[in-house]
This record gives sequence, C-alpha cells and structure tokens, in this order.
Amino acid sequence: MTSKWRKVGEFRDVPVPEFAQQRYREHIALFPPDEVGYVIPGRKHRRVVRNSYLAHFRAAVEVADLPDFMTSHYLRHRWASVMLAGEVDITHVSRWLGHRQIQTTYAIYGYMVPAVATEARDVMDAAFRGR
Repeated sequence: MTSKWRKVGEFRDVPVPEFAQQRYREHIALFPPDEVGYVIPGRKHRRVVRNSYLAHFRAAVEVADLPDFMTSHYLRHRWASVMLAGEVDITHVSRWLGHRQIQTTYAIYGYMVPAVATEARDVMDAAFRGR
C-alpha cells in the first residue's frame, strides 16, 4: 500500500498484524485500489497529498465516531509505544518509523524502553557465576 508521496523504489517494510491485514482486505474489497495500486485517492493529483489524506482520515474518524485526538500521527506514536512496551528492539522500531538516525527515536521514545540494567547484570552474573 502506498499512502504518501515517495520516489520510485522508496518504501519501508513494516510488520502489519493479521487483524489489520484482514481489515485492509475487507476495505479493498469494497473500495478497490486504482489501476496503479493507490488506495487513497487524491483530489488534485493521482497520488494523495497531505491535505487530501488528512481530509480522508478525518472523515473516517467521524464515521467511526472516534475521539477527536485520533490522528494518523497519534496512531504512529501509539504503534511505536506498543512495539517498545512489548520489548521490540528499538533499532527495528526506528527503521520502521523511517528515522534516519536512531538518536531521533531515542530522543522521542527512549524513556519507553524497559530498563535493562537488571537484565544486563543477570546476564553477566549467569555468564561468570562460579568462575
């Protein structure tokens, strides 16, 4: 799925859970992608631009009767937070978010990475116990 302007060949593989893939399949069964594969139509351009995307997203939020704070950026932060709380490695999360430098990810989400000092001590204790 392409949802924003990208150069040809520029993309990110992001793991998508089965429940979201199923919803996507249901959506495209009702609203098939155009001949190029775009699932969100642009108003002035073939590909959706920011304003068109935001208008589509806002309309979907209203139809679903979701809270006003629900934005695509909120969902991005929520996704990253769930990944990190589930102890998915921050290096992978950073790549999936498209951050060019991992320092960006640490600056925003570093506080969410579980404390690993105890785990590190336990690993070292186990490795060198009895020596």
